[in-house]
Amino acid sequence: MAPWFGPKTTGYGVGPRTWQGWLACAAALAIMLGASLVLKHVPSVPRWIPLSVFVLTLAALIGLVSAKTGP
Repeated sequence: MAPWFGPKTTGYGVGPRTWQGWLACAAALAIMLGASLVLKHVPSVPRWIPLSVFVLTLAALIGLVSAKTGP
């Protein structure tokens, strides 16, 4: 199976290479956008909940990229 993420052709870092990589990036973006919207538009929710969701989603994406990057 091909790695989900691979080195960029220019610049530093890695980028999505398969549909699974693109899906993981899109899902993380959607979750973080949702957390940001909740933080802005729902004042009754404690601020630490959406911020925690944001940080945990980012950490999970970094872990996934690390695990699914090819040589």
